[in-house]
Amino acid sequence: MIIPPDQINPDTLRRLVEELVTRDGTELSDAGRKIDQVLAHLRTGRLLLDFDTDSNSATLIQPPPGVNTHNQTPMTK
Repeated sequence: MIIPPDQINPDTLRRLVEELVTRDGTELSDAGRKIDQVLAHLRTGRLLLDFDTDSNSATLIQPPPGVNTHNQTPMTK
């Protein structure tokens, strides 16, 4: 299920993105810059936040080419 970033509390969204960014082994000294980049990409629709209800986990994904991701309501896979 795609979760629009504006439907998540900003502090919660930042902590979630921090967890996703540091999951790949990013050094904490570089994490702040990457977190800000990911948040910006989520706000512009260049990245989407996908929540899997089966595994209860979140992943960042790129939208398919040509898909307008602005002002979307949550959708299921």
